[in-house]
Amino acid sequence: MDATANVVCGPCNSGWMSDLDSQASMTIANMIRYGSAVSMLPPGIATVAAFTFKTAVVVDCITTDRPRPFFSHADRKRFAATLEIPRGVQVWLSTFHGPRVHGRFTCHYGQIRGGRFKKFEFYVFTYVAGFLVLQLTAFRWNSVAKRPSFNPRFIQDTLWDVVSIPLWPPDGKPVTWPSSQYLTRDSVKVLADRWGRISEIVS
Repeated sequence: MDATANVVCGPCNSGWMSDLDSQASMTIANMIRYGSAVSMLPPGIATVAAFTFKTAVVVDCITTDRPRPFFSHADRKRFAATLEIPRGVQVWLSTFHGPRVHGRFTCHYGQIRGGRFKKFEFYVFTYVAGFLVLQLTAFRWNSVAKRPSFNPRFIQDTLWDVVSIPLWPPDGKPVTWPSSQYLTRDSVKVLADRWGRISEIVS
């Protein structure tokens, strides 16, 4: 949680970002270090989701082979001012058992090329620290045409329910961790890649 990247200004890094890290640490520090069980209420859920989003944005900004950041300047500025997470962002929690990992991440980008959600791009960020696994997904509209009123979202296969706990967007209920089953070094790679093949569901 102490890692830094040269993509943010000093006042942000030592100001609201530092405050957010401190607030999140009160919830996730023992999850990371010891795998301690928690039941998060709405304020804790919002803080952990905001920490995950902030980390995902920083990682996206240091991904140098991208022509521009995935998240718009407006979304990033609004988040810095209010900690409002943009529409279309989802977060899941999992549990890792294996050789201790101190802050390893992967990120993937993709685009939907057909169907109702054509022209939407998505970003998948997976972060492992100690016993805790955080995964964030986000969509953005990548077209000069007007953005549609609907927004896609990922629905995980029920097989993942025992290892991947939905955190964000909230449903008003507490979120309990750890998951009933844990991930290993191999299966966490499967989690990171699980959105590589998706099927469209139109409700």
